[in-house]
Amino acid sequence: MNRIVELLKGFDVKDDYETLQKYSADYGIMSKSIESKRKLPSAVIFLRRRDEVERLMEVVREYHVPIVERGKGTNTLGGAIPLKEDSVVVDLSGMKGYCTEEDSITSLPGTEFDEVGIERFPVLPTSFYMATLGGFVSGGSLGLGSLKNGAIWDNVMEVEVYTPSGRKELHGDEVKAVVQAGGTNGIVTRVKLRSVKRGKIKVRRTHFSSLDKAVDYAVDQDGAEFVSIRNKKMMSAMGYSSGGWTVIVGEEEGGGDDVASETS
Repeated sequence: MNRIVELLKGFDVKDDYETLQKYSADYGIMSKSIESKRKLPSAVIFLRRRDEVERLMEVVREYHVPIVERGKGTNTLGGAIPLKEDSVVVDLSGMKGYCTEEDSITSLPGTEFDEVGIERFPVLPTSFYMATLGGFVSGGSLGLGSLKNGAIWDNVMEVEVYTPSGRKELHGDEVKAVVQAGGTNGIVTRVKLRSVKRGKIKVRRTHFSSLDKAVDYAVDQDGAEFVSIRNKKMMSAMGYSSGGWTVIVGEEEGGGDDVASETS
């Protein structure tokens, strides 16, 4: 048993190679630069309650253990990838629960968007079908709805975060110290986001043979809530088969069904 696992006795910890390999990556490995820097963590710890987070912070404070906060690992910028030796990946996807009010959604970090109902969110990650709220707040930025309602940091009202120096509640502009910080400022345990009333989001995926054609099409999407251009490798990582370049357009329309069209 390695030193890190010994320090984490009493937690739900795994350190077998298969688990460490899985939790050493997120979608950021599509970048060769990020892929070359990732390290295997020493352990993966699964947290489900605030008191467990508080106890972990005591270990971090005393032994200076590097931790990497993680939801479902859908970040494309390497936010959930360990970059230091002897890191511990902290999986918060099992920390679920939420409540809603007329103008807000308050949630634990592991809650998934579909569990709440995506029509209530002003902005959604393109991976909303599997991403967690805490992961999006910690590592996300733009997304479906961002052209209309702003980025995620424009829609977060409150954040509870545990740091080595203790628990903190952030409000208003203070939340920008944590939103999209990738967990570097602490472990996010509760978020409160602005809520909206909207129709379901309809996603169109249109494929092009060249980047120039994809860009020309993207700039014409004036009524869209979100526009993103993805290459073949990125689409494959998301579970879609396509050639060339794909323009993803999110619009508020009835039905909410995915529509894929081919354009040469």
